[in-house]
Amino acid sequence: MHADYVANCLFCLFEILDRSNDIDLGIEVWQQAIRLTPDDQPQKSARLNNLGISLESRFGRLGNLADINKAIVAQQQVLPSHPRWSS
Repeated sequence: MHADYVANCLFCLFEILDRSNDIDLGIEVWQQAIRLTPDDQPQKSARLNNLGISLESRFGRLGNLADINKAIVAQQQVLPSHPRWSS
């Protein structure tokens, strides 16, 4: 839960102050939280979604195509990991 709060705060700092190191660190926090979250936990889909949003936002500011590609991959993983659509 703390990782979610930290990553969200870093995302907000990036949005407000436009410091790329904030979003870089936030993305690292999301990635680590996702790796540590079991697939059957409901937080997994929310974390994947937030990672995708962060990557898309960084792409919008910095224009790195790798970010938008990673955002798409993260978002594609949301539906299969979401309990409503995983059956």
